[in-house]
Amino acid sequence: TPVSSKITWNLGARTSYLNAAELNSFDLTQPQSDFYRNNFRSLSRSERIKTNPFFNFRDLNSKITYASGNGLKIDLNFFGSYDQLKNNYDIKYSSRINREDAISTEIFRNSENWENLGTSLNLEGILNNNWTIYSNTYFSAYSNFSDIRSMLTVDLPGKDMSSGFSNIQEGKIVSGGSIFYLVNHSEKQEFKFGIDYKYNQAAYSFGEDDKMLLNGKDHANQSSIFFEKIWAKNKNTNFIFGGRSTFYSPTGKLYLDPKFQINHHSGEYLTFKTSIHYANQFTRELNYENRLGQSANYLVMADGHKYPVGTSWQYMLGIDLNRSGWNLDVEFYRKSLDGVLEYSLQMPGIDPNQGFNKSRSYRVFSGKGKITGMDLLLSRSVKKYTGWIAYTLSKSTRQFREIRKNNPFPAENDRRHQFKWVNSYDLGNFTFSANYIFSSGKPYLALDEIPGEIDRRQLESRAFIRNLPSYQRLDLGLDYHFNLAGKKATLGVACFNITDHHNVKYLQYIYSVQADNEAGRPVNTILGTETSLLGRTPNLRFHLDF
Repeated sequence: TPVSSKITWNLGARTSYLNAAELNSFDLTQPQSDFYRNNFRSLSRSERIKTNPFFNFRDLNSKITYASGNGLKIDLNFFGSYDQLKNNYDIKYSSRINREDAISTEIFRNSENWENLGTSLNLEGILNNNWTIYSNTYFSAYSNFSDIRSMLTVDLPGKDMSSGFSNIQEGKIVSGGSIFYLVNHSEKQEFKFGIDYKYNQAAYSFGEDDKMLLNGKDHANQSSIFFEKIWAKNKNTNFIFGGRSTFYSPTGKLYLDPKFQINHHSGEYLTFKTSIHYANQFTRELNYENRLGQSANYLVMADGHKYPVGTSWQYMLGIDLNRSGWNLDVEFYRKSLDGVLEYSLQMPGIDPNQGFNKSRSYRVFSGKGKITGMDLLLSRSVKKYTGWIAYTLSKSTRQFREIRKNNPFPAENDRRHQFKWVNSYDLGNFTFSANYIFSSGKPYLALDEIPGEIDRRQLESRAFIRNLPSYQRLDLGLDYHFNLAGKKATLGVACFNITDHHNVKYLQYIYSVQADNEAGRPVNTILGTETSLLGRTPNLRFHLDF
């Protein structure tokens, strides 16, 4: 939106509105027949119930841009968001325990929220025909919190039994810094060099019941110098060589990150490319798997001891084809990781005598990782139509000396196939859009199949690892463009997940309960929940250019 001849201002805001009562956001859906009494057991609660959590969000973003007209451009950006999830239920179900009728009451409360705040100031200025200056100063803060509480009460003639637990986990990362660099352009080469300063502070805590498992608050400074040089051997081939040297305050050491890339143009339309890159990671991801089998990543700062500085080698080989409005980009890649971090139980599983896992055998594991795959992007752009297809075939594994006999096993983010198809078509004052997304289900540890508690060191490579159902979503949208009081305006309607496909966010394994089977013999059953992602969700938007 122009404010003056040199200043523009963009402002956007979104919010969700859900009527929980009308949308049955807290209702349990139980389509399987085994949710009720059958010939094999007398427990009227299924091993796994499906829940549709209540979810809402709101966000605000703003951008002010100043362009002088003589090569100076400054923009100021702001972004803030808040997301909240609530997943609560109270249910009663019947069973027989030791040949007596029992009524069980299960109360479950799960509350999660995420907050994000960020601002940046960017500057770009042309010094002369060959030199351009760039700078970026930024601040960001991200936090997330999860609280899970549950209580199970079993009423038997003459006595009551109860058990319960609570899980609390939270993380926060605050970052700030500034980057400044110069770029020199010439006919046959380009040279970039600059300095970069970052400050990061990470805080995290994981607790179960009345015990704090792991917590910390770390900070670090990173001071870097970097360069990149692009030169053309001839009109068909160019080389890119760059590097970064970083001083990291917690270890007091200097780290080098080199990279090298070659691009070769074969004819007018085809380009071959290959690259190699070595990188150090100072802000680390710690994968926390809680006793319910639920995994989440938290950020910690490398300290060179418990949390080592991570390293990676990345290799890429690809082609790029452009012709007649079509673009095909294919890349094959491999990434080897060292210093992968995981915080989980040495003895996962659910003790049938305790009702749920009370083990405190958590520890931090440090190991290796490997990612291999292929990315394919096919795009088409004509006057009225724009569309692209993206497909990723990949395999991601982790390997720890103290887990699964030091054999590789699927990483928590391993999704073999990922597919996205995006379409947009303009017809008069209307714009039609249709997007489809597919992703293989991510792996998880099936606690309901583990016989009690078991040592991870004794597990085979894929023992008790299963995959969630695939993620699938079809979104449709329609925008109408018109003039309002002499200003350009857009009114849009869309539907997220129009087919209402059931997508699973995660599984949680909660209790081990005892119930008599048809023969009157006691059988232990693992109870859990299956939390769903958003189903069919309508959207409305309005845009006005002042």
